[in-house]
Amino acid sequence: MAYIYSGNLCAVRRTPQKDLEIELPRQTKSSDEPLHAVFDSTGLKVYGEGEWKVRQHGYNKRRTWRKLHLGVDEANGDIIAAVMSGNDTSDSEALPDLLAQIEGPISQASADGAYDDFKSYERLEKRGAKVTIPPQKNAKIRQHGNSGLPALTRDENLRAIRKLGRKNWKKESGYHRRSLA
Repeated sequence: MAYIYSGNLCAVRRTPQKDLEIELPRQTKSSDEPLHAVFDSTGLKVYGEGEWKVRQHGYNKRRTWRKLHLGVDEANGDIIAAVMSGNDTSDSEALPDLLAQIEGPISQASADGAYDDFKSYERLEKRGAKVTIPPQKNAKIRQHGNSGLPALTRDENLRAIRKLGRKNWKKESGYHRRSLA
C-alpha cells in the first residue's frame, strides 16, 4: 500500500513489517548549509473499529493514539525529519531519531518545553546547534557560575529568562519561529 503526499514528502510506502519508509529530500538548500531546525510533535487519533464501539458503548480506556514528531527547516518550512511513535514516548526520547535523519550542521535548534532535559541539550550541542528550549517554570540552575566549569546552555537560558523575562527571552532568541513546526 502506498500513500503519495504533495509537498516535500515524495512517497510513503507501507511495508509488511508495518514500518514507514519516508523520503524527505531537501530541495532548496544543500546539506552543507547550517539550518535552524524546529522540533515539535502532534497527536494522531487512531481510527478503526474502535470508533463504532465508542459511539455504541461509550468511552473505552484502551483507546490509543500515536505521536508524529517532526523536524522542520525554519527558513522554508521543509520537513527534514519525521518519527512516528506510540503515545507513551516523550518528545525528548524521539529527538535522537529525528537528529539521525538530519544531515549536515544545525546552527540553531528550537523546541518547546517538552524537550527540556539535559540529554536533549547535549545531543543538540554535539551537532553544533544554539539551543533555544525554554526551561520549565520551576527549573533550577544545575551548575553555578563559580564552579569553574564551562556554563551549561540550559543554565544560561535560565539566567537570561530571569534577567530579561520569559517573553523577551523568546523574542531575542528567535524561539517564536518554533511555531512553524
